[in-house]
Amino acid sequence: MFERIDFTNCAIRAPINEHCNEINGKVVELLPGDSKTYLSVNRLIAEEEREALNFPLEFLDRLDLSGSPPHKLTFKEGVIVMLLRNLNVSIGLLNGARFIVRKLHENCLDLHVISGDKAGERILLPRIDLSPADSSLPFSFERRQFPICIAFCMTINRAQGQTLKRVGIYLPQPVFAMVNYMLHSYELHHTKC
Repeated sequence: MFERIDFTNCAIRAPINEHCNEINGKVVELLPGDSKTYLSVNRLIAEEEREALNFPLEFLDRLDLSGSPPHKLTFKEGVIVMLLRNLNVSIGLLNGARFIVRKLHENCLDLHVISGDKAGERILLPRIDLSPADSSLPFSFERRQFPICIAFCMTINRAQGQTLKRVGIYLPQPVFAMVNYMLHSYELHHTKC
C-alpha cells in the first residue's frame, strides 16, 4: 500500500542524469493515479534542405542533452518537477525552481510552487520552444516541450543551491573525494533561507 510521503523538502542526489532518470521513473511508477506522456516536437534548423536529411526526426527524439527536457516526459498528478530555464524572474520562474504537478492538461501543466519566494502559488506552464546549447552537435535544432524535468532525484551538480531538509545520496560508483561529500553535507545543514 502506498504511504503518502511529503517530497517537497527532500530529494535524492546521483552523479549522472542516467541514474536520475532511472530513479525518477521508478518513483513515478510507485505514485498512485494515471500517468500521462507528453512527446516533444523537434525541428532541425538547417540552412539547406539536404542537410536536414542527414538527421531524421527519430534521431533528434533520442537526444537527451543536459539542461534540456527529454523528448518523452511522463507525469502523474503529485509529481515533483524542476524548471530547467529562467522563464520569468519577476514571478519566480527561475532555473531550479521546484513544483508539484496539480493537473495534467493537453498543452499546459497546472503547477503548485514549492520553492522560492513564490512558494504556495499556482502557475500554468505551457510547452515552449527550446534550442539546446550543446556546441558539440554539428547542427542546431529546436524542441517544443515543457521546460521541466522530474525532480525526485537530481544530479549532484544540479542540486547545488537547493534548500532541502533531507537528501539521499545514490553512488553506484565513486564519483568524488570524501572532502567534497563532507562539504556538500555541511552546506545542506548550514544553509540559511
